[in-house]
Amino acid sequence: MSNKNVNTAYDSALHLYDEAYRQHYEHGNIAQACTLYREIMKNFPDSFESVYAVIQLEKIGMNEAVTHLNRGGWAKAVAVAALIL
Repeated sequence: MSNKNVNTAYDSALHLYDEAYRQHYEHGNIAQACTLYREIMKNFPDSFESVYAVIQLEKIGMNEAVTHLNRGGWAKAVAVAALIL
């Protein structure tokens, strides 16, 4: 299920997902995690890791929406929720 045109140092969806997950949960580097999750979806669309990447991106989006709601940013929260749905 790997793609020969992958523009990354990772040779499999699993290695890429592992790094994305580490950036997300261990380092708190959400921007890098999102980039890696999207790369999985783009380069390994038929993999199980692609499905997991979508779920992680949805979690990130919902966390952002909740953060905005808690700060009173209703317009931004609704916009984020609309993008997710």
